[in-house]
Amino acid sequence: MQVDPITAYDLIASRYDQRYGDRRSLAENHALFSILRPWLARGRWLDLGCGTGLSLDYIHFSLDTYVGLDASQEMLAVAQRKAPAHTFVHGRMEYLSQFNDGTFDGVLSLFGAACYS
Repeated sequence: MQVDPITAYDLIASRYDQRYGDRRSLAENHALFSILRPWLARGRWLDLGCGTGLSLDYIHFSLDTYVGLDASQEMLAVAQRKAPAHTFVHGRMEYLSQFNDGTFDGVLSLFGAACYS
């Protein structure tokens, strides 16, 4: 039985962070965010495919400089529990018309998230 990516992420959301909490994944995340930190520290960012809010685990975005978007309701639920004051939007990244107002300085989309839409 083939499961679409959104359903697959809904099914693993509660254990996603634990699954990718191994030493190798953590080292990769640390290296990636060390490189990105200087850019992400400035401006307002839209995190496409934000999942469980991994970016917020590594970058301390202020409330007005970060919005996470994901197609998986369950991944967003985890992100919202981890960062309840931040803004998360349920939606698919190919339908971004609600963000066409120029309020973001950049878009973040990590780990192939654009491939799942």
